[in-house]
Amino acid sequence: MGRKRIWVMALLLVACMIAAACGKDNQSQDGTKPSPSGGNAASATPAKSEAPKSTVKLDKPATITMMTLAPEYKEDLSVYKWIQDATNITVKGTLPAGTYNDAVALALAGGDIPDIIFINGTDIANKYGQQGALLDFNTVIDKMPNLKKFWEKNPDAKRRATSPEGKTYMAINDGLGYSNQQIWMYRDDIFQKMNLKAPATWDELYTALKTLKAAYPDSYPLTFRGGLAAIDFQMSPSFKTFQDMYQDLDTGEVKYGQVTSQYKKMIEYLNKFNKEKLMTPDWLSTTVDQWNEMMVTGKSFVTLDYIGRLQLLQDGMKDTSAALKQMAPPAGPGGAAYNPNYNYMIGGFTVYKNAKNQDAALHYIDFLYSDEGKSLVSWGKEGETYKMENGKKVITVGASLADIKKKSGIGTFGSYGILDSAAPISLIPDKYKGDYDIVSKYAYPQIVVPPSFTQTEVEVLSTTFAQIKKTKDMNIAKFILGDRPLAEWDAYVGEINKLGLQKVIDIYKAGWDRQKK
Repeated sequence: MGRKRIWVMALLLVACMIAAACGKDNQSQDGTKPSPSGGNAASATPAKSEAPKSTVKLDKPATITMMTLAPEYKEDLSVYKWIQDATNITVKGTLPAGTYNDAVALALAGGDIPDIIFINGTDIANKYGQQGALLDFNTVIDKMPNLKKFWEKNPDAKRRATSPEGKTYMAINDGLGYSNQQIWMYRDDIFQKMNLKAPATWDELYTALKTLKAAYPDSYPLTFRGGLAAIDFQMSPSFKTFQDMYQDLDTGEVKYGQVTSQYKKMIEYLNKFNKEKLMTPDWLSTTVDQWNEMMVTGKSFVTLDYIGRLQLLQDGMKDTSAALKQMAPPAGPGGAAYNPNYNYMIGGFTVYKNAKNQDAALHYIDFLYSDEGKSLVSWGKEGETYKMENGKKVITVGASLADIKKKSGIGTFGSYGILDSAAPISLIPDKYKGDYDIVSKYAYPQIVVPPSFTQTEVEVLSTTFAQIKKTKDMNIAKFILGDRPLAEWDAYVGEINKLGLQKVIDIYKAGWDRQKK
């Protein structure tokens, strides 16, 4: 037994020595243990995941061609350099001479068609899309996740750009609509001097204008530019109606604004204003310069125009004590305090159906609808075009949006899909910034934009509706000037109906019904 135990212990000792030798042979120089596959344990450990490959910057440089109507366009504008650095895409742009829409037609009729064509109006985009010249974005939307996301968040932007056949030939821009907003303005210093308050209704407006006329006989207290267009577009919402075709806020019924009873009430006021010399006598043809002169020289005290004009008029006042302020739009009888809602854009990108560099063109557009693209083309780069001030970005390259466009390209047509409106607004003096918040409170509840039409519908509108508008303009001017008595309003409505108004209403209703689907 003793000899047997010694033998077993000897065998165990040998086995241990062999195992140790094998372990030493398989051990690496750095002392790590072997992996089950026979390799080094370090190589078997899962490697650190690499940073995800950029989906923004193309692997290879690409060049695309683009036609734009931006008068500020230059190839060396900073914004296109930023986009090139981010995407590896170089833009070769063209700013055609002459009428832009004619240039678009000429380009599409020729052989050398740009990859991207900026078009200012969905009706024009649909026209060329239906002719087979433009790409339907719906067919390539899987390549454009950012545009797809934008449309999902802003379905109206897609609806407005979609043709009667359900095709979307345009990616509408967004972000600069704030500057299209219209406001009423008044000389607060004069109103305080006369113990007047800002009029909340058209009856109060009439009383205020009468009081001002009595105190300043040489004045025309109310002035505006744009003639009938200003009346139809800017004033009518306060009477709960709208210019041309619109859908009634309460019933959804499609109506022609300029024959409604609400519109007639507005014309009655304007007839009285004109008769009593409470508004400029040449209101039908007042130019921008004439209108500006009336306001800055104190010949007029109440007006309405783009929100940006508030600062321009105030800065130009001859009287240094003048205080021009925004006021709530006066509500007409049965109406409400509404300004027209113009906070939207009508232009955007289209892509030639057989574009030579189609994928790069789509990538370029899609980038401009991304969060990264929006920030880059709106603000640029810190230290170059903006600085941080009290935790907020502030543009440093210009004194106005016009300056920004010229110096960097920010906000120019073709350089952005979505623009962060906070960028140009950061340049506005603090005393006016609040006006951009105030105006939104009075925006008409609908964005009234004509729907897309079929070619047959366009042909009807170009004849029948054109004649209706011509007849309307002539008669509304006569009613305000007193050349046709308002007692003949019903006769005027009958004349408009005989021209085929119901046919036009039916076309608009069909168009809006298609959009809803």
